[in-house]
Amino acid sequence: MPKKSPKAKPNKNSKQITIVTVLLCILVLSYIYLAKLPLATTILAIIIVLLGSGYIISTVNAFPNFLIIYAGSTKPTTKIGLSVIEYASKHNARFWRGLTEWGLVLGFGLLSYFIFKKHVSKKMLLFGLISIILIQVFVLPYITLTYGLIRNQSLQSNAITVQGYAGGYGNYVPYLLLLISVIGGFGLFIFAELIYIATLTVYGIFAFSVEHTLSTPPGPTASPVIPGVTIPLFAGIISLIIVITTHELSHGVMVRLNGLKVKSIGLLLVGIIPFGAFVEPNEKAIAKLDKKQQNMISIAGVATNFLVTIPFAALTILTATVLPNYMISHVVVQSTITGTPAYNTIPIGSTILKWNNYNISGLQSLTSIAHHDLPFTNVTIITNNATYVLKTNSTGKVGVLLIQQSTLINGIIPKIINFLFSVFGLTFMLSFFVGAFNLLPIPGFDGWRLYRSVMKEKTLMLVTLIAIIVFIMILLPWLWFV
Repeated sequence: MPKKSPKAKPNKNSKQITIVTVLLCILVLSYIYLAKLPLATTILAIIIVLLGSGYIISTVNAFPNFLIIYAGSTKPTTKIGLSVIEYASKHNARFWRGLTEWGLVLGFGLLSYFIFKKHVSKKMLLFGLISIILIQVFVLPYITLTYGLIRNQSLQSNAITVQGYAGGYGNYVPYLLLLISVIGGFGLFIFAELIYIATLTVYGIFAFSVEHTLSTPPGPTASPVIPGVTIPLFAGIISLIIVITTHELSHGVMVRLNGLKVKSIGLLLVGIIPFGAFVEPNEKAIAKLDKKQQNMISIAGVATNFLVTIPFAALTILTATVLPNYMISHVVVQSTITGTPAYNTIPIGSTILKWNNYNISGLQSLTSIAHHDLPFTNVTIITNNATYVLKTNSTGKVGVLLIQQSTLINGIIPKIINFLFSVFGLTFMLSFFVGAFNLLPIPGFDGWRLYRSVMKEKTLMLVTLIAIIVFIMILLPWLWFV
């Protein structure tokens, strides 16, 4: 028999090397983040840094690794994580069982009572449906606003009445999505939302490629969560750790509540950036549990994500009321529409200072002023580059697609408030979307296990194929941006 290769041992100076590597990685990533390099260059530089730091850290600590990915399942990490799981399962068993039942209702809405009839009580069904309505009405509307502030720009659809560009939600869509959520929970909600976004994306590509009604390619409607690229670096890392850790710990708690052991727990990292976590139970032992126990283990992470969403949404709204006091807003031309007066006239990126001699402080003020523009009349537009006098078209528009960008004023207090807002806002958004996306019937997701327990294999494969196609449709605009 061939001899087994000896198991790698951590370097005797692994802690010191790890600390130095992490600090150097943070410094280099900070430079890349602040340098505002082109997107492709930024992504390449980040990959190289994470590749090197991940290899060094995983090697000196003898972590199992594959290229830049390694599992930080060290004994101290496992010991701390297991202690948390053990404590939670012993002292809060009733809470956790109620949470998972609530999670099934939030995940599958009214249908949860019929799909998981033996798992959901009538009282929890009612409480869960009320929770869905409250989250839809008072929490989710802040997602786009929050992301816009974090990315320093407001929702583009706010400019629709200014430039006549077709897009954005119709008045009926929020009510339709609310109805969908009540009937099928946030699982059906996110599926419907993705289909809607995919449809708009394909239409945008068609309008650019065939009809030529847009002067620039359609922008990405979805983007990967990459700290330092698509979200702030340090706030993004903290938020990902909170969201991922709470999700996985919840699975571990439910495993223990069902009398099974958890072998280890840890984070999955790319360099120093977390992209996942794991709880390692005995999969064979889980397979021997009844359907209800298995489903409660599967839904635990999703339920916790929805629960975490609520307090962090409240913190986000609280800091959002203060943040505008420390920001200066500008209205910027994002693009111009082919065949309109502004096309090839006003440069993209220009800041609108005045519109018909009225000072512009934001999209709201510009919208109210431009609303009075009549067809075939002159409009005077003063930008940071030049002054333009354009005659409106038959609809009273000049054809500019505008966004609002906000700049943080200098000072320590504004930076602290902005950082807290970013942490709260990203945790709020990521927690909801991690929970909702995990309900999709895609292999590796919690939703896959839940659907598999109640759905025939052929039907499940069809639904999974639709989900994958929708994801591909949404990512198509990245062909122009990478």
